[in-house]
Amino acid sequence: MRKAIMVLAVLLVVLAAQSEARAAKNAQYGPRLAVSNYYSHTTADDPMFHFGEPGVGHLHDFFCNTSTNAFSNYDSLLLAPATCKQEGDKSAYWAPVHADLNNGVYERLDPVGKMIGYYEVTPGLPQQNIKTFTPGFRLVSRDGAAGPGRVLYRCSGGTFKSSPPYRCGNEALDVRYIGPSCWDGKTDAPTAYNVVKAGAKACPKTHPVNVPRVFMTVRYRMPDPDLTLRVSAGEGAWEAYGFDHFNMLNAWDQPTQEYKTRDCLIRTKPGERRPEHCRTSIVGES
Repeated sequence: MRKAIMVLAVLLVVLAAQSEARAAKNAQYGPRLAVSNYYSHTTADDPMFHFGEPGVGHLHDFFCNTSTNAFSNYDSLLLAPATCKQEGDKSAYWAPVHADLNNGVYERLDPVGKMIGYYEVTPGLPQQNIKTFTPGFRLVSRDGAAGPGRVLYRCSGGTFKSSPPYRCGNEALDVRYIGPSCWDGKTDAPTAYNVVKAGAKACPKTHPVNVPRVFMTVRYRMPDPDLTLRVSAGEGAWEAYGFDHFNMLNAWDQPTQEYKTRDCLIRTKPGERRPEHCRTSIVGES
């Protein structure tokens, strides 16, 4: 029995390596701008919904900009160091802390270092209509009735689904956030965004501005194979996965973002090898 388990573990490692190799090859083609970055820190700050109120939000894992706190804005982020690996990007990206409810105890799931991220062309929408994010642009991505966007889950190497698995033999959970891609062009509240319905060829009239679709994947290390997923919802408070969400506070150098949006999202055709500056050095991009 022990030998069979060891063989299965080796097979899973090999399959994961093959999957990453295929992903690395696919990462070279089609309209995409990689914005992959590394985990930075965890705090209960939220510069979007609790600006100027340190410690008032629920626990968040922050990526890319290392300075993100309750007082962060476009100007402060631009001046701060960052783990972002795309030239010109110093944005703040964050998601609530994830935990496993195990016999009444919440055991934190630690991010495994990196967030694999892209700005994409939304399927069905014309590439030439994409607009860059404005300075300080705020994006919220939620699933279902909570707001526009999608959140998907899988055991590492598996297939993404709309609900988290109850068990991962490799003790690694991937969470994928897909942002809405249509903006009303006026405000940056969560209601300012909308998703494109299947088969649509343009953004709806209520949200006519087509922005890049933000696509982020975070891998979490599980304390054991069994999983009852919960996300932070306040001091000592946890909610089921329906509360999961993703936030972005744009802090790009605007001229850099504009030329990369042009080269990587507007001019690169499907199936065409994208320019080197559209990718990053992080392994695992797809």
